[in-house]
Amino acid sequence: MDTAPSRAPDIALSTPVAKLSARELLLAAATESARQPVGEGTYWRIVSSHELIFNAGDYNVVRRHESEDWVPGVPDKDRVGVMRDLGARPFQAADEAAWKAAGSPNEIKVTVGDSKAKTAALTIRPTPERVQYMAPHNGGAVFWLGENVTVEDLRNLPDDPAELKRWLLKSYKGTATEGDRKQDSDGWLFAVSLGLVTSMPITPKVGGAAFEMLAELDSITSLGEVTDARGRTGVGVAIKDPRREGGVVQSRLIIDPATGQALASENTVLEPGGNFSHLEKGVRATSSVVVKAEWTDETPPAATEPRRVP
Repeated sequence: MDTAPSRAPDIALSTPVAKLSARELLLAAATESARQPVGEGTYWRIVSSHELIFNAGDYNVVRRHESEDWVPGVPDKDRVGVMRDLGARPFQAADEAAWKAAGSPNEIKVTVGDSKAKTAALTIRPTPERVQYMAPHNGGAVFWLGENVTVEDLRNLPDDPAELKRWLLKSYKGTATEGDRKQDSDGWLFAVSLGLVTSMPITPKVGGAAFEMLAELDSITSLGEVTDARGRTGVGVAIKDPRREGGVVQSRLIIDPATGQALASENTVLEPGGNFSHLEKGVRATSSVVVKAEWTDETPPAATEPRRVP
């Protein structure tokens, strides 16, 4: 759409953040997002750092890695993926003591998912950077918004909050974005919007529309001023997410109030259970931090692995 949708009046973030509701925080973010310049370039580059806590039996460990995606602005060019495994580490002091008591192993077997029968091996030492070029497929669809979408699809998303909500909900089937567990429409919209505002090349107006859309959801709460896993300060909003396997997590979105740009998404344990039964209430179980998100004309790094062809 060429015309800007009507926006809510500016909300002064000079007001103490702790006194602002989730709706007010999101409307403020919508205003700032819509003011940002439209980017241009050959590639959309998104650099993210990720942390996920696993259980190794007697102790917990954090897997740390950084990903870098180079997504071309046209559908017939290769996408480039960069992976940097930063190595695992014991989660807290007690976990480090238990790891040392186990002989300080470099390779740690951890439980994956809710089944103790599913395991994976994490290494303490970082591994060399891996770069892979991936041939275009499925018409260039590389993003997911309830359905596979292309960069061109994202360019054509509606920048009106109500229209954007309708566009997204046409893919809602009553289940969560991952797996087949039941999820209400508010939780589904929040989950899909996390990906939309943190990692996808949308226009500033669409970003503003997404925040306005979320502002109208009654189940979203304000966290006030918070810090992400890199120690950056932002404002947070959240929604409860009951898990099918047990327990409840709080799905969080952290936003830079000065720019309306997403800083991070994360899951904090509210009620231990299921995949997070090994963690205490209040622990940040997962975190994905936006390090850099921009259009660029730079050249991607050279491949270190064979080109992937569909």
